[in-house]
Amino acid sequence: MPAPEVSAAAEDIYAAMNPAFTAPDPEHDYAMLRLCAALTTGNLDLIFEIVTDTEVGPGWEILLDPERCPAIALPFLSQFPGVKLTPSMSEAEQRAAISNPEAFGRGTPDAMVAVAKRRLIGTKFVAIQERYTGLAYRTKISTIEAETPEPEETLADIVREQKPIGIRLFFNSSPAWSWKELAEEESTWTKVIAKYATWGDLIAHSP
Repeated sequence: MPAPEVSAAAEDIYAAMNPAFTAPDPEHDYAMLRLCAALTTGNLDLIFEIVTDTEVGPGWEILLDPERCPAIALPFLSQFPGVKLTPSMSEAEQRAAISNPEAFGRGTPDAMVAVAKRRLIGTKFVAIQERYTGLAYRTKISTIEAETPEPEETLADIVREQKPIGIRLFFNSSPAWSWKELAEEESTWTKVIAKYATWGDLIAHSP
């Protein structure tokens, strides 16, 4: 009878057992191996993966790698770069936030857009216009109304975490695209064409 498939943690414990227990195990339907498997159910197998040395790196190192860190441990890892994770963020978004911390680009347009997307749903479209109304210290951020369930909280996040001192911020959550907004967002047709490959893209990603 073939041995049952068990986790790496169960195999490691089983290999460490005295031969007196493992040698006759096949004759007893692998009772000892099955016991080792039962002892490593739940999170124990995950703990084994975290603490065990591998060819990739030493034990515990996985907890400091944004790409390989177990999803359940991402909140722990986020403490090091000072990243705030929220329930609305997907696992991929959490890993991206940890790999490219918003605080490292604090006050930049990309960082402001990243914070604005945090509470959005759907496509999470955000448009940002610097030098709004032609003035250097004005910035406008626009989102789609249907994708912005918490507009006041979204604006508060931007102001609290990313808005540079001295910049007057305008925030708008529009129900649909308008030519006025397009003209404000993209000053020339060259910019429009460069940003939107088709009219479908323009309509789908309108603020």
